[in-house]
Amino acid sequence: MHFIFAILVFVILLLCMLMYRLIFYFQFDISSQIHDPSLWLQPIITSVRFDIVTAAYLTILPLLFILIHCWLNPKRKAIAISTKIVLSIIAITCSLIMAADYAFFRQYHIRITKAIHLWNDNLGTTLNFIFTDKNFYPQIIACILLSTFLIFTFIKITNYFLVQKNNPKSGNQKWIQTISLIILLVIAMRGGIQPRPLGVRNAFVFNNDYINQFVLNPIVSYVDSYQLISITSMSDGDAMQNTKEYLHIQGNDAESPLLKNVIFTNSGAKKNIVIILMESMTASMMGYYGNKNNHTPFLDSISKHAICFTNFYSMGIHTCNGMFGTLYSMPSLGEQNPMASIIFTSQQFAGLPFILKKEQYRNIFFCSHEPNFDNTEMFLTKNHFDRVYSSADYPPEKKVNAWGVSDEFILQYATERIDELTKNANPVMATILTISTHPPQEMPHNAIFKPRSNDAFSATFEYADWSLQQFFETAKTKSWYVNTVFVLIADHGTLIPNYEPDFIAQNHSPFLIFDPTKNYNDSIIETPCNQTDVVPTLMNVFQHSHNYIGLGTNIFTKKYPYTYFMRDDLKCVTDGNFLLTINKLGTEIFYDLKTKKVVENIELHSPQISEMKKYCFSFLQSAEYCINNKLLFTTKK
Repeated sequence: MHFIFAILVFVILLLCMLMYRLIFYFQFDISSQIHDPSLWLQPIITSVRFDIVTAAYLTILPLLFILIHCWLNPKRKAIAISTKIVLSIIAITCSLIMAADYAFFRQYHIRITKAIHLWNDNLGTTLNFIFTDKNFYPQIIACILLSTFLIFTFIKITNYFLVQKNNPKSGNQKWIQTISLIILLVIAMRGGIQPRPLGVRNAFVFNNDYINQFVLNPIVSYVDSYQLISITSMSDGDAMQNTKEYLHIQGNDAESPLLKNVIFTNSGAKKNIVIILMESMTASMMGYYGNKNNHTPFLDSISKHAICFTNFYSMGIHTCNGMFGTLYSMPSLGEQNPMASIIFTSQQFAGLPFILKKEQYRNIFFCSHEPNFDNTEMFLTKNHFDRVYSSADYPPEKKVNAWGVSDEFILQYATERIDELTKNANPVMATILTISTHPPQEMPHNAIFKPRSNDAFSATFEYADWSLQQFFETAKTKSWYVNTVFVLIADHGTLIPNYEPDFIAQNHSPFLIFDPTKNYNDSIIETPCNQTDVVPTLMNVFQHSHNYIGLGTNIFTKKYPYTYFMRDDLKCVTDGNFLLTINKLGTEIFYDLKTKKVVENIELHSPQISEMKKYCFSFLQSAEYCINNKLLFTTKK
């Protein structure tokens, strides 16, 4: 009987995974990615093999209990209770992972990884967000129903086989069943009888990352994300040497190999700086970048009167990546939160706030949420911000959702605080993190703005754009307006629902430098660049001499045609025309950004790909080396 019990557990788990895969296949229109019908069978078969492997591994523990029951004859009640507990844990865990995977893929087009835990320190806010976003309701309901069904089914079969039925009495029968079970389970765990067991590497064999992600089982993806695989194509010494060459750094300072003394002959005026980090403001939503739906008329308008960097990319796909990259000129390390992981929080960084602090600037930061979310207040105040304004400072009635106040409120609130501070002699650097375009994309209930679009996603972008317009109209009435440089940049991009394929939407960001006293009409910079380049580029605009430690370069004088960015553990590098992605297993996919298609004959681009990899890995290895060895701060004046 223990043979049938183990097989039933395996089959039930496998059927649930296949059912989820079927829903996933149709919901995310996987078939549209397979243009040649003759090729559809291989990814389907491989995906089923992954489900078989996963179900087999999950069956190991229940099988162990049933073998103990069969061979050692312990008390039936005790072994039955233990089995029920284990199976219930498996049921709940599988249901949670599959439900979370659906939401994770919808947001990032990546199967679930440990990045889902980036917000564990703020569980209250995260749960509030999940249970107030109607988009999560189907997954919550499905998770409850599936876990309930699995628990009920497992309890029924456990009672039947472990309590009511007798063990096989024949020793030969026991041996035959046990050996057969172990052989079948081992074959299933290996994904077949081939020489090498099925592994994550087998999912990344198709020249389409969308299909590769589909092939993976979400449980496999989640567990595998904890496996750290460092892909290095050179030594740390060579990586640092390459990086210093790219950044034109000479010498080797004792405090940091990245220290660069930047000197301007004629120092510029100490103007106020207002950096607006626009939540999820992908360039793909802006008319200035080709979107024809007129969602961002104000941003499109101001882009024509600012210095506009059209090939600009966020360092990651999470807000913490964008804040760290923009303000401290460094990339994040894979799926780590650079504002909360201990290797980051145990040191200081000589970023923009540090540089400006030496210039007697007062550095302030505005966010809509709780001060401890993403460790924001602790990290920023440790790293040279004087004050962080958060939900603790705003009237409770102004809160509109789980993320706190609206864009309209926080931008107007920031205007008032800047107005107060600029009455003193010292200049101000204010960073404002907006929020309204963050999921759930819902209009604030108290907004006076009426969007043109009917869908919530587009409406929130129109609202965010309108809120920016209100901010600038208010700022124009203030005395500090003409003595201020405004920087508009996204923390990261986002995927656009029902929009044409876009390989860079999650990272492609606007980067505008607007000075009301300058005539920047149609100043377009097409050099590929990323958020680490913001600090040296801004300091060039201000002509302020300073000691700089970071991985950015002045975009105005940048010579190399590449830039890099991350999507959790996926490394990306582009020259503006092509995009190379490299996952942690080393699988490479090469995209043509003009045709928005995968390049089939990748070997024809080998010299270019080699240079792109060298550029990307040099910077990322140098970042890891400097962060791990705490080489990103200086005591020099």
